[in-house]
Amino acid sequence: MSKQDIKNKKGVTLDDLAGMVQRGFESVEKRLSSHDEQFKSINVRFQEMDEKMDLHFDILSGRIKDLSVRKSEEYYNLDRRVTRLERKASISK
Repeated sequence: MSKQDIKNKKGVTLDDLAGMVQRGFESVEKRLSSHDEQFKSINVRFQEMDEKMDLHFDILSGRIKDLSVRKSEEYYNLDRRVTRLERKASISK
């Protein structure tokens, strides 16, 4: 019996099945290739966003430190002023 003689009930040969499988794999490969390109562009966008976030984090971190230092200085100055006022009013501890 040859390959052409081996048929199932619908008349499909092994060569027909092999061709169908091959076309299916080719179709899947094309779609996966398309997805790879999309993932590459998404990856580039994520890297750009990550760099921007790092930059903004550094800026905000610096601002928070500056604010903390200023508030500490303000607190210290206010504490000194209140202490002086308490001494003058003779209510200090």
